[in-house]
Amino acid sequence: MSSSSILLLFLFLLSISPLISFTYAEDIGDILKDTSTKIAEVLNDNSKEFSDGFRGVFRQVDDGGKHKSRSKGPKKIVIPLEKFRKIPFVDIWKRLSHIAEVSLSRAHRLKHKPKVDTVNATGVFPKSYGEYSISLSFGTPPQTIPLIMDTGSEIVWLPCTKQYTCIFCNSTPVANPLSAPDNMKKYEPLSSESFKQTTCDHPGCTYIQGRFTCKSCKPTNSTSSNCLEVCPRYALEYGSGMTNGTLLSDTLTFGDIKIPDFVFGCSNFTFHIPAGIAGFGRGISSIPAQLGLRKFSYCLLSKTFNDTTKSSPLVLYDGSDSEDEDTDGINHTPFLQGPKRFPYYYIGLEKITVGGKKVHDVDEFITHHPNGSGGTIIDSGATFSFMGKQVYDKVVQEIDSQAADYKRAANVEKDVHLSPCYEVPKENASLPELGFHFRGGVKMDLPVVNTFWFIDTNETRVACLAVVTDRGKGGGGPAVILGNFQQQNYYVEYDLKHEQLGFRTQDCSED
Repeated sequence: MSSSSILLLFLFLLSISPLISFTYAEDIGDILKDTSTKIAEVLNDNSKEFSDGFRGVFRQVDDGGKHKSRSKGPKKIVIPLEKFRKIPFVDIWKRLSHIAEVSLSRAHRLKHKPKVDTVNATGVFPKSYGEYSISLSFGTPPQTIPLIMDTGSEIVWLPCTKQYTCIFCNSTPVANPLSAPDNMKKYEPLSSESFKQTTCDHPGCTYIQGRFTCKSCKPTNSTSSNCLEVCPRYALEYGSGMTNGTLLSDTLTFGDIKIPDFVFGCSNFTFHIPAGIAGFGRGISSIPAQLGLRKFSYCLLSKTFNDTTKSSPLVLYDGSDSEDEDTDGINHTPFLQGPKRFPYYYIGLEKITVGGKKVHDVDEFITHHPNGSGGTIIDSGATFSFMGKQVYDKVVQEIDSQAADYKRAANVEKDVHLSPCYEVPKENASLPELGFHFRGGVKMDLPVVNTFWFIDTNETRVACLAVVTDRGKGGGGPAVILGNFQQQNYYVEYDLKHEQLGFRTQDCSED
């Protein structure tokens, strides 16, 4: 389904309110009016501006609510993660096709993003629909919500209120596709003593909605009624789905570490997105920006597209001036700056190899340009990597040349929307590996299991290149998106202080 079709469906569903039960911003406002003391506190507290947009702080709070000085040395907290549902297909071909389509839809969204004027560790779970999740706790008392970890998004949003509606989000067909899965955890703002509505002049509101929203707002000490108005509802598109809600702030808790006034979206209507999003992108509303992190790292477990109780660590490093720890065996390549409308982690890809042989005639497209065209980004929220048609065709041409001994599985390619696919022996298949060579002499040589997705049947084994392309249907944006399938069993470090990406191979199943 195209993004325009999704938008039309989304707007239609919003219009049939008798059939869809969810809370509008006005409804939340009506509820809040019944709690006059809280709404007064909301409006007063939210009139404060963040310095440089959001306040990047990692503050520890004692039981009395007073801030304690941060002790020297790193702090590390491990938070247990929640288990998600499987994608709504038992058939392996449909499952793989679904993941490929979602990866391509996501790539389209990343390429066509609209313009917009202490150590903490938590586990990261591989999920059956191809993404990785973490669990974060919001509110007072804390409400723990599982979210998809996404370095390609800068917004954090949660499934919100008992009236939350999610269309086509159930793992299996249900009688009422407009209902959210029964086991989906939802954030309840009115159950939190510390939640606040976000007003029109809040930096988080102007960042998401654009500065036109508060054009008539006076300085923050003003009593202008417009400055006390609630931030308008947001609508976010994610390629394969959309979400709609209201911007709030509340306390984010990591064990005994509390971050007050953390800004996030309270979504009460969602289409085709199985969970909320934990945005780790480069925008000012992301988790790294709001927490003032100097770096974060993860190690993604090898995936079989089945839910598992095993996890690997996502580590958050605070912004203190403590000495940086050296990570053994890690190679770094600098982040590149893209336009503001593409707040992604760009890295300088200089060469692609197949089986150690350079792919020619792609330099023009993989070169990063300041206007956002070309170049490469790294994205934990995408499953399969993406390559623009001009790059993809040259890569496939070289793979075909080196895999000439194997028969193309044309029927499988049609079913799973991945290509090329080859019929290979179940043991000792000889397939070429992909290699990415980045600025600074850093290279990522992917093993075969990070290059191809293997499908076993009773008769044979099929290997499909785990890369999608748009077939030249859209220009602009990054030419290569490095997805999480290619990152599995890699330790990946986002060094925000020094503006660089580091990585090394690592068995992420080891403690």
